[in-house]
Amino acid sequence: MNHASASANTGPGDEGPAADSTTSQVEALVDQWFEFGRRVLDRASGRAQDNIKLVRERQYGIDAMLDDVRWFWDGVAEDTAELVQGVQNLRPRR
Repeated sequence: MNHASASANTGPGDEGPAADSTTSQVEALVDQWFEFGRRVLDRASGRAQDNIKLVRERQYGIDAMLDDVRWFWDGVAEDTAELVQGVQNLRPRR
């Protein structure tokens, strides 16, 4: 049985210059994804460290925690929008 098909010319290493461009775009996307995750975690970690002090001083309760949950997810939504915009900027215009 012969498995050759029209896609036989698109195997690994046969992509040419367009593949190099795609690889660069994917690398940039991975970098953006990493930065996105790091920003989210750094922001949440800093806020949690500040709030531990307030908890110990009994100045931080459930309402404040719920505000922080909202703040966290608003930040995730904002960062996600930036990431999507970055991906869209990487895509070739037609």
